[in-house]
Amino acid sequence: MASFDPSGEQFDAHAHWRGRIALSTAVLALVSAGSAWWIEQLEGNPDAFESYGLPAIGVVSAAIVALHRTRVGDVLQLGLLGAGALVLLERLHRALAPGLPGAELFVEAYEVICWLPILFLFGYVLLPTRRALLFGLALLGAACAVLWNGVAGRPELGGRLDLLEMFFASLACVFFIHTLSSLKEHWVAAESTAAALRHLAETDPLTGIPNRREVTARVEREMARSARYGGPLGLLLFDLDGFKTVNDRFGHEAGDRALRRTATLALEALRTTDVCGRWGGEEFLVALPGVGTEGAREAAERLRLALEKECAEGEPPLTASFGATAFVRGDTVESLVRRADEALYEAKRRGRNRVELLVPTPAEIEQVA
Repeated sequence: MASFDPSGEQFDAHAHWRGRIALSTAVLALVSAGSAWWIEQLEGNPDAFESYGLPAIGVVSAAIVALHRTRVGDVLQLGLLGAGALVLLERLHRALAPGLPGAELFVEAYEVICWLPILFLFGYVLLPTRRALLFGLALLGAACAVLWNGVAGRPELGGRLDLLEMFFASLACVFFIHTLSSLKEHWVAAESTAAALRHLAETDPLTGIPNRREVTARVEREMARSARYGGPLGLLLFDLDGFKTVNDRFGHEAGDRALRRTATLALEALRTTDVCGRWGGEEFLVALPGVGTEGAREAAERLRLALEKECAEGEPPLTASFGATAFVRGDTVESLVRRADEALYEAKRRGRNRVELLVPTPAEIEQVA
């Protein structure tokens, strides 16, 4: 089957990159939870979270890795994000418990709060930008509430400015990541628009295969590759027989359906490396890399039989006449297509629904060269 998608479906840049980053996030969470659990086991005397919470996070992360392209994976990702926020707040609350010296208290608090930027970043990966901003501000507010509540029970720490510094640093982090995320979304939207415009410029809107401009460019690339490496290149030009009669008897909608059926059959009968495009009207052009004259004839005959045998219910039968030729060094797209067109004309003159092969004579090859 040829490699061009006739359905015209567009590449979704948002889903593509979001899926990749979400997968990376899950892998990172899996590695982090696993390594933290292993270190705590080596140190001995782990608490309940370290004994059971970390393995649970690891299992959820592994499930996300396996299911990251499904809706279940999306739900698990949000669950992991919420669990991370709850764990951070619980660890922060424990760090502020009475009984810790002042210096040790703030060391432990900073070790916990350093994970705030990571949760902010994960929020922007897994959520739309506006929701991620609300999540980041809510998490920051909850962390500050826990901090102030802990300090309220420790009067000796009330004069410290560390909390204020921590608050403004985390707030700046939220808005910095928000700015980067907004720029990313604008860039992805621009890329998606550019891809859609390229698709429109290169694609025949009726059949979904390359239009004349695009198929000409692809044939030129194949000719350059054939000239450089010496490989053969076959070319087919085929035309639906009696297409005007189809339009007159069955209507233009039936003619449009016939063209779409032809494009679909051609893509199914050809290889993924072949190039197939609509040349104009009811004419189609096919380039066959690595195929010589006899191979081009065989490919044309295979496609002709596929069209002849295909008969959709309620649709007119389809047959086509084929002109086949092969590239010679020094050919241009015009000279190559001209030979295929001459062979196609000969197939029409001899009764249609047949394949004619035109091999360039030595004189023609010399003239082209």
